[in-house]
Amino acid sequence: MAEQATNVLVPTGGAGGLALGAWALRRGGMSTEHIARRSFAFFVITSAPNFLCVLGLRPLLAIHLLSGHALLWPLVFGYVVGQLGGLIPLPGGVGGTGGGLIGAMVLYGASLSRAAAAVVIYRTVQLGIPAILGAIAFVQLRRTLRDSPEPGRMCGALAEQ
Repeated sequence: MAEQATNVLVPTGGAGGLALGAWALRRGGMSTEHIARRSFAFFVITSAPNFLCVLGLRPLLAIHLLSGHALLWPLVFGYVVGQLGGLIPLPGGVGGTGGGLIGAMVLYGASLSRAAAAVVIYRTVQLGIPAILGAIAFVQLRRTLRDSPEPGRMCGALAEQ
């Protein structure tokens, strides 16, 4: 959760959370090689749904198989494409992601006012929950690393899996 909060609040396009996680795991005694392998795998696994959605839906939209009144698939595709705005290094992607989402939704048929309202509500929940829970998790993480006599022992079992 602390990694997620960092990704939400720090304008690094997702790299901040990975850096925080690597720092905590390294401080806990996990090897740099193991951290790199696990972090890369986690990034690929969590990015796969968006990548697969674009690969699967784009051809269907291009040949107009899902155009017109089938509003769900163009909106899903618009959402995924709009999320690319989150790669712009702004705190929480505010501006980049919101603008990308609104633009993509309007492009695929939503009205500007509905798209803007939906994105504002969505981003409030998407940014608020991880920020609150992540701040709590970060405080707990710091306390655990500070107070544990051997934080490496906690991470040792994970490294062997």
